[in-house]
Amino acid sequence: MDDHLDLKIGSAMVLVVILLLVIVHMLEYHHDTTTWNNGYHTSDGGKWEYQQMVGHRYSTYYAYKCSECGKIVEFLDYRQEVEE
Repeated sequence: MDDHLDLKIGSAMVLVVILLLVIVHMLEYHHDTTTWNNGYHTSDGGKWEYQQMVGHRYSTYYAYKCSECGKIVEFLDYRQEVEE
């Protein structure tokens, strides 16, 4: 009987971890989309300009710099720059 309880607890823990990973991914995607703002920095209206690709241990980020204030942000995916 204890084996079935252990299996249920283990399965529940796996589901919780998967659910947390999905939630974190969704939050990061939302943050990236909001920050990108169609290629414009919301604070000063400057364009996000591609700077470099940054490789981390398990992922790659793409760095962009604001043309007005110089703030640098990193996104999980490459973003098309705005054509003027």
